[in-house]
Amino acid sequence: MTANDYFSPELSSQYDRKIRASIPGYEALHAMTHDFLGLALPETANILVVGAGTGMELVTLGLAHPHWLFTAVDLSKDMIAICRNAVSAEGLNDRVRIHHGKTDELPQNEFYDAATSILVSHFILSREEKTAHFEAISALLRPAAPLITADLVAKTGNPHFEYFIKVWLTHKVNSGMSKKEVEDDFERSRKAVSFIPEDEYCDILKKTGFADIHQFYRALLFCGWICKKSC
Repeated sequence: MTANDYFSPELSSQYDRKIRASIPGYEALHAMTHDFLGLALPETANILVVGAGTGMELVTLGLAHPHWLFTAVDLSKDMIAICRNAVSAEGLNDRVRIHHGKTDELPQNEFYDAATSILVSHFILSREEKTAHFEAISALLRPAAPLITADLVAKTGNPHFEYFIKVWLTHKVNSGMSKKEVEDDFERSRKAVSFIPEDEYCDILKKTGFADIHQFYRALLFCGWICKKSC
């Protein structure tokens, strides 16, 4: 199952509600993304948003920084439709360019001052494809440009992992999702999500040209890092 298959019209329309029930501190993750990038970047900057989803990064960063420009990519046409509506509703159309497709399809002679890849690469099943994902981002960044990335990470097949999965599913129910909805979503996610351990995730970042890798966020099996494109 690809990300485009996973984000059906029905699931895309429910994404904003479900993601907040699924991830403790979802808004805080994006607020910290804003804090890091706000300190790192000048008043005028060009940002790459990979996996734009419903537009959370674009709206959060776009409203706070009126002179930043954004290029957003996403594989799901249904998520892009919602993203376009969110961007338009906030009056950001003139500063946001949206591409339906892959990062490596973007012009290779345009370089960005920063990038985000938030809740994206766990939908990429193989390590080779995950590596290609971050290589494509790295290739479009200026030297020392920051990358904010966050994903599901874990070493599977042990009691610790199974315990955290149970807590995660319980958290969803306690946050307002029905038990059946949680079970159906988890069954769908099992076919679409690939877990790798944290150290392997960071190794991929290093191999694809990133350094100064620091974890700044953790919530159950979700982790977030800030790093920089190597000079």
